[in-house]
Amino acid sequence: MKHVYSRLLSFLCISGLGLSGPSVLAQSPSLLSNGNCAVLKSDFNSNSGDLSSPSIHSNLFDEGFYYDAANGLWTEFYPGRTTAPAPGRTVSIISLSTFNPNPPTMYDVGFSYKTSNATTDRFQIRILEEVDGADARVIASTGLQTFSSWSTPTTIADAGNPLNSGDTGHVCIHLLDNDLQSGPGIFYRVEIAYIVTGATYASFDNFSIGGETGAGPLPVSFIGIAGVKVNEGIMVRWDVGGETDVKEYQLEKSTDGSSFATVGTVAANNKTVYSFTDRNIKLPALFYRVKSVDLNGTVKYSGIVRMRGDNSYSNKLSVYPSPARTEITVQHSKLEQNAVLTIATMDGRVIRSVTPARGASNTMVNISALQSGMYILRIENGNGKVESSTFVKQ
Repeated sequence: MKHVYSRLLSFLCISGLGLSGPSVLAQSPSLLSNGNCAVLKSDFNSNSGDLSSPSIHSNLFDEGFYYDAANGLWTEFYPGRTTAPAPGRTVSIISLSTFNPNPPTMYDVGFSYKTSNATTDRFQIRILEEVDGADARVIASTGLQTFSSWSTPTTIADAGNPLNSGDTGHVCIHLLDNDLQSGPGIFYRVEIAYIVTGATYASFDNFSIGGETGAGPLPVSFIGIAGVKVNEGIMVRWDVGGETDVKEYQLEKSTDGSSFATVGTVAANNKTVYSFTDRNIKLPALFYRVKSVDLNGTVKYSGIVRMRGDNSYSNKLSVYPSPARTEITVQHSKLEQNAVLTIATMDGRVIRSVTPARGASNTMVNISALQSGMYILRIENGNGKVESSTFVKQ
């Protein structure tokens, strides 16, 4: 087992703010203030809220919460557990993709906690942009915060199970960040991680996002996927919500983003997070997706991630697959309002113009009506930046 200080140091050094995973857009915490958490998204009394733990976008060594249906919360304690958790650990949890129920530039996050010591233990909230259930980017972050700085903790003692003792309270934070947007086609996931210094069980409960009244945010993705390079190859991790009658998950790989072949199968086991390591990674360009197979044979696909360097996210403009028959995926930097995507012939004649969604970093374009040949794809991001690439239509 690693020493406590080495685990904590690794946790901090990997990201600067406390978590590894997707690229961080904001290099410093967002502006923070007390939030409005009047509208509860989930109290977990009747279901898990389809959260996943640990987060697929955080440190590979993060520990997870377990959903306790009997008590209606997420906790490190599960029936029959008698071992104390290791001090200095990190525990993370992540929501499904949702619309932002707050006005643009704002996001309110609230949750109830139990931790070993609210004065020394810390947490971090990250808002991640989700595109087609695949690539994620950190849009806003609280940075590392102590629990006692944002709540008035109460100490509880559990005589029957001392490891369930600790400090409890409720955190409600308002994040202000210009990168946060609201509107159709813009989806976010909320990731919360604890750094727990003591050896008592932590818990997570009463999760809320935003103080707006009316209908709650709708889930738009039930499978997220991310890839990271490890010593043994490429580890692909995915999370699921509402796993019902699922037989297995098949990890598929492609070299062109179009034709996929199965590289591994993982049996469904009523978990929220799964992973598979692909050890055959000789080719430089690799695409991955996950296919879930139900007991009745019904299948569902995740989004597609493309490995670039050590992870599955890149800001560089790319078009795949190429050659393509009916549809292309354009991966690009985050777009502002008034962004324009055009397709032109090699002599510069524009034959197609598309208005991508504001805030998007991934745009699907149907090209079935184009004649076979090579085309120029050009993106004006709405802020003066222009990028171009080429692709081939079969």
